[in-house]
Amino acid sequence: MKFISLCFLSLVLLYPNSSFAKKVYGTLKVVKGNVHIQKANKKDDLKKAKVGQRVYPKDTIITDKDSRVKIVMIDNNVINVSPDSKVTIDNYEFNPDGNKKNVLLNVLYGKVRSKVNQKYDGKSNKFQIKTPSAVAGVRGTDFLVGFANKQTQVVTFEGKVDFGLPGPNGLIRNPVSVRPGQMATSSGAAGPTAPRSVPKSQLSQMNNDSDAERAPASQGDKKGNQPKGKGPKGDKDKKGQNDKKGPKNNGPKSDGSNEREPSSTDGPKDRGPNNDQQPEGPENNCATCAPPPPPPPPPPVLPGPPDPCPGGCFTAPPILPEPDPNRRINFNIILCPDGTCPR
Repeated sequence: MKFISLCFLSLVLLYPNSSFAKKVYGTLKVVKGNVHIQKANKKDDLKKAKVGQRVYPKDTIITDKDSRVKIVMIDNNVINVSPDSKVTIDNYEFNPDGNKKNVLLNVLYGKVRSKVNQKYDGKSNKFQIKTPSAVAGVRGTDFLVGFANKQTQVVTFEGKVDFGLPGPNGLIRNPVSVRPGQMATSSGAAGPTAPRSVPKSQLSQMNNDSDAERAPASQGDKKGNQPKGKGPKGDKDKKGQNDKKGPKNNGPKSDGSNEREPSSTDGPKDRGPNNDQQPEGPENNCATCAPPPPPPPPPPVLPGPPDPCPGGCFTAPPILPEPDPNRRINFNIILCPDGTCPR
């Protein structure tokens, strides 16, 4: 039994390009966001992608929203898979000694950009990208293929792309040539539309968005050959020794409201009268502030009701009750002969 195992191992070492050895199509160079690789159309064999991982025959690359991946193939061609995409590498045959190259990528949905360095004649050497409704073949170029809502779109950045309906034996039926700065679309069996020019601003946006290295980064992005301990400010990589901390965010308040708790960098200088954060700069420097406006004049005094007593008022004497005739009242009369009365 040991002898048989040694013989099998010897065959693999002697013939690495034979069926005993598993072919490698490419290597993941950039991984941004949530990217998975499905092995040989096995739904249960789904693994999270990472930088440096190898790509094999029939591998399917799946990207989520805001996720991207860049693959450097064995012939140094570059494939960028955009967000919300699913692309299968059906075939990537490359034999420089025999000058035989045959590539077929299958875009199930989403977008894939290919930068092809070698020359393909479209006959014995082919580089094609197919979708459920169309196929695009190149002869050395940089182009983008997308499929959504049963429609295929091709945009060419460099070179020329033959775009048409899939035919037998890898042929392209009724092709149109999409040249640099042009795009064409195809829906169902109707065939591709005539190529039309793409506005420069839109073409530049497509160029940036379809390149995994130039596209905006998201949290958890990974890139090959990135120095450790020198991540961007405010973020922390695996080492984090040379990272600089950004402002601390303490999250929402404990009472359940959407307001943020004051952070360690918040202070009285940053706060306005209503506890709202004020912008920094010369606006808050009193040396450059304009003098405050004068206070508004007091409101005018409105006239009151007319004076009921313009000449002065007096108090009327109280009204005494009339005397009772049946009540006897005794009076003591004191006569003063000298005209004076005792006090």
